[in-house]
Amino acid sequence: VVKVVSYRPVVDILRQRNYVDISHSMLVDYSFFTRYFTFNKTLMLKIKTEKRVIIKRFNLTLITSKEVEVLSIALDKIIQNNK
Repeated sequence: VVKVVSYRPVVDILRQRNYVDISHSMLVDYSFFTRYFTFNKTLMLKIKTEKRVIIKRFNLTLITSKEVEVLSIALDKIIQNNK
């Protein structure tokens, strides 16, 4: 099971947290995007449901290159095992 949670402690006190909890077989693809003039990177997950493919985005603030690499390796293994 893949569990991704993204929240901002100050802002999200009043809002629901952004999360997704999926099985490995549902993960189709992923990618990272760097936003200009911010410290954010966005993780985009493509998730297969019974009817369609859903794209879910998560803002990752101040994530290091090493953390991105570790996430990429883990997600690559999951996608490879799905093929």
